[in-house]
Amino acid sequence: MKHKFYLTTWVIATILLSLPLIASQDLDKKVREAKREQEQLIEKYPLPLDALELSPTISFPSKEMEDSGNYLIRPVYIVNDEEWNIYVCDQGANAIFVFGSTGEFIRKLGRPGQGPGDFMGPSELRFTDSGQIAVKEVLNMRIQFFNREFGLVRGFRYFKGYHSFIVAKNGEIYALPSISPNTSPKLIERLSSTGEIVDKFGEPITTKYDSYINNLAHLEIDKNNDLYVAF
Repeated sequence: MKHKFYLTTWVIATILLSLPLIASQDLDKKVREAKREQEQLIEKYPLPLDALELSPTISFPSKEMEDSGNYLIRPVYIVNDEEWNIYVCDQGANAIFVFGSTGEFIRKLGRPGQGPGDFMGPSELRFTDSGQIAVKEVLNMRIQFFNREFGLVRGFRYFKGYHSFIVAKNGEIYALPSISPNTSPKLIERLSSTGEIVDKFGEPITTKYDSYINNLAHLEIDKNNDLYVAF
């Protein structure tokens, strides 16, 4: 009986010790497959021969900023205004950080929450032609509009995920919906200034590994109100 007990214990221990190895092998296989698909995408959409190689000129935040108790935790989006001030959406801090053109810390905007002017997962920031600042939140599923002093002007909620958005001159919003294998939306949705869907167009961009958010593209609009899609 004692030998049977030891044998059973040894079998159970062997199985438990093998599980991490099996999981690791499965993960390695998925990583290799994803890397191969990435290589195939690069082959399909190669960099142009005249592509520029960029090198950093400034780095921030500074130690002084961290010493003051302000940290970048999970920055996900960066954009500059017409004066070259730099705005950073930080989903970890649920705030917007503002830096000067050379990286000096200016201020931190917002606080975690679900109320007006609060942030939960700010993921993108846009400047509008009307002089406002539009911020998209992932967790609150809304877009809020602020004046340049970051006073709240208005906001609306949406009931699906959007990966990217841009505000046109007339106040309409173009947005890229997040998709899953069970949905077949269009690439771009045109929303009214208050968030109602007006139109849908374009075919979505997908890969088999981006099963949760796979409309991975980016929107921009020029001074002539022409829409550009980068992917």
